[in-house]
Amino acid sequence: SEEPHGGPGLRGGRPRSFATQGIGDMKCAVGGKWHLALNSEIFVRAWKRVFALGEYESFGWTVKADPDAVFFPSRLRERVQDANA
Repeated sequence: SEEPHGGPGLRGGRPRSFATQGIGDMKCAVGGKWHLALNSEIFVRAWKRVFALGEYESFGWTVKADPDAVFFPSRLRERVQDANA
């Protein structure tokens, strides 16, 4: 099985994350035909925080994954290995 990791040198370590402090209220309405979370504003505030912190600049890739997603870094690596060629 593969461990999540947060970048080069962190294999098997904890994924990089940031606190929700400074993003504001994380509650949102649910609605629309499919009863989805209406969280676009929260999403934008979170990414503004990611950019403000700047830690992403220390890594080759930043991945946004849903909390209930199963993420395999090796599969992403296979798909993007030639992207910067």
